[in-house]
Amino acid sequence: MSFEEKEAATIIYQTLHEVKKKINHLPLTDINKWVASKFIQQPLFTLEYFTIAEEETLKSTTKILPKKNYRAFIAVYAREIRLIDTISLNS
Repeated sequence: MSFEEKEAATIIYQTLHEVKKKINHLPLTDINKWVASKFIQQPLFTLEYFTIAEEETLKSTTKILPKKNYRAFIAVYAREIRLIDTISLNS
C-alpha cells in the first residue's frame, strides 16, 4: 500500500463517523447513496460494500427502530488490498 493510499484511507473512518452523525436525521437510502458518492469521488479506493445492521443479529436493515442497536460496516479496496471497518451507531 502506497503512502498516498495510507493517508487517504482516513476517508473510511471519517465516512463511518459521518454516518453516525446522520443516522437519526436521514433515511438509510440517502445515507447509502451518500457513502457510495464519497467513494466515487475517491479514485484510490473502490467501495465493495456498505451496510447498516442490527448488532444483535448482524442482519442488514432498511429501517432504524428505537431501542435497537445498530452498526455500520464498510469494505473498500485499495488496488488488491481489502480494508474493512465498523462502528457502533448507538454509542
